[in-house]
Amino acid sequence: MLPEILDWQQSGFWQEGWHVAINVSPLQFYQEQFIQTLADKLNDAGIQGNCIFIEITETVAIENVEFSAARLAEIKALGMSVALDDFGTGYSSLSYHKDFPIDILKIDRSFIKELGLKDKTTSIVEAIIAMAIILEIVVICEGGGNRVTD
Repeated sequence: MLPEILDWQQSGFWQEGWHVAINVSPLQFYQEQFIQTLADKLNDAGIQGNCIFIEITETVAIENVEFSAARLAEIKALGMSVALDDFGTGYSSLSYHKDFPIDILKIDRSFIKELGLKDKTTSIVEAIIAMAIILEIVVICEGGGNRVTD
């Protein structure tokens, strides 16, 4: 995928503000050479990190808070953005999130599917968005799929 970004940039297809999201598994995130591998891939492809955001789940982030905060800072040092995927489904305390250099919160689709159907769900989503605005974090809502309505 990374070489294609350079092709798109050079051909004029790539638009300002576009990003490619890369989902990172727990195994990848905790590999010793992960940051060097990312740096090498960017260098090999000839692109800047600012057109990529790395997605990790909330559960991965809180598995080892100190390590995760340091690892995320290393990702940010490469110029990449960091997205916290499936937000709201993990068992973390919100106090952890102040230590993570997160740019994007992706609200889990389970919440989005219930918007307008359950008052509590709507209130939770509104609270997440309000928190993100205060913390200057972009919010993305994962697709809700089909909904049955009357």
